[in-house]
Amino acid sequence: IFMNDSHSKARDHSHDSVEHIEYDPELGKGWYSAFLSRTRVILLILIAIFVAWFLALKTLPLESNPEVKIGKAVVSVVYPGAPPETVEDLITKPIEKEITRVKWIDTYESTIRNGVSSTVVTFKSNTDAADVTRQMKDQVDLAASNFPEDAKDPIVKEVSFSDQPIWVMAVSWDMDSITLGDYADRIADELEKVPWVQDVQVTGADKLEYQISINPIALSSFGLSLENVNTALKSKNINLPLDSVNTSDGEHAITIDERIYKIDEILNLPIVQITNANTNSQGIIRIKDVASVRALAADRSTISRFAPQIQSGWLAPTTNSVQLSVVKRSGGSILDLVDLGNKKIEEMRASWRIPSSLNIKTIQDNSERIRLDLEQLIRDGIITVTIVILVHFAVIGVIEAFVAGLAVPIVFFITFAVMAFAGQTLNFLSMFALILSLGLLVDDAIVVITAINQYKRSGKFSTKEAILLVIRDFKRVLISTTLTVVWIFSAMLFMTGLIG
Repeated sequence: IFMNDSHSKARDHSHDSVEHIEYDPELGKGWYSAFLSRTRVILLILIAIFVAWFLALKTLPLESNPEVKIGKAVVSVVYPGAPPETVEDLITKPIEKEITRVKWIDTYESTIRNGVSSTVVTFKSNTDAADVTRQMKDQVDLAASNFPEDAKDPIVKEVSFSDQPIWVMAVSWDMDSITLGDYADRIADELEKVPWVQDVQVTGADKLEYQISINPIALSSFGLSLENVNTALKSKNINLPLDSVNTSDGEHAITIDERIYKIDEILNLPIVQITNANTNSQGIIRIKDVASVRALAADRSTISRFAPQIQSGWLAPTTNSVQLSVVKRSGGSILDLVDLGNKKIEEMRASWRIPSSLNIKTIQDNSERIRLDLEQLIRDGIITVTIVILVHFAVIGVIEAFVAGLAVPIVFFITFAVMAFAGQTLNFLSMFALILSLGLLVDDAIVVITAINQYKRSGKFSTKEAILLVIRDFKRVLISTTLTVVWIFSAMLFMTGLIG
């Protein structure tokens, strides 16, 4: 009896709390009241949101990880055969002296080994890492002008998570490694034409080098020296970077590439033009007149082997293979990149630019993880909307359940459109944030719909009046609750360094 009395008093108190509320006609003059009586406008807005979401899905880049700028760069120089003390005095110290002139460098740390100098440079917070890296490269080039002749050219590279391969393949077949490497280079050249591909790294392949054997008797008969041959080779076999051009597809380098790739080009390379004193005729002395040329396999620095399948629990015999590692540019969708890359490979098979039986096996494919995360997000969203609709249907009613369930996809559609417009990517962090926001959306929907039904059950207000009263009475509560959650997470916006 006591429990029944308590429930009766609670209902009476709820009813009394609504009885003293009066509708203010001024609420009907607010800007949000105009939407309640214009169904077509609401439908047009919903259609516009759906269209914006559909277009956003076409352009929104999908990635496994967010693009993180960690603000570091590495300067590496190889000085073959030099002990650490010599490398420090002739390589490392000049580099450190020059890079300290760059304004935005915070700290640097050098590691010296036999024949190798490596300097890791950390930039100050809130700097343009690409611009600082270019400035640092200019200073390193100044230091390199005084390096010993045997020292290799310095390599200055910005450290970035986006430089990691997102797609790795093994190319194998029963053939010699030089021919296999040639096919791998063809595939790499085609893949580099795919939008958003920054680089395709080829490892494990034999590279051709050409051995030029000079005939000293023929050389002296023409009055030439080895220096004449070296000068001819250096002047024709060049690869000079000129500039770079920024386009909608990214940054493109402009170079002069006159490198020699064929034996015939080397044999026909002119050394000097001579005049016959007896006949007063002119002729050209070429490499083939004083030397012979043959192709050899260069010394390997890496070896790649591939086991094509597993037989009876044991690995099948390994074969020669070449590894292709695809690095993506900033922005762009991994899914589109991999799909277009596979299409390019199939086109090469169809046109016989590579053998149809050439075995190309994917070792790593980050797009598979993206597809799985996207499927999980869609599945969780459908489950959440279904549960919300069922709970509201059981407790409140059909229409209210439909309205509460519709709030989740609408907010997601708007979020995708805003992300695409702002140039953001859809990755595991943004997907996690969307799933995290589901609870807040459902809570607000429950509060609003419950309050509207409570006002309607009093019999004093129409549906429109109940909605306007709920907006008036609950807008500050809902806004403050939402802003509280936003403010808690907004603290991360002020974090600096790698975590920020």
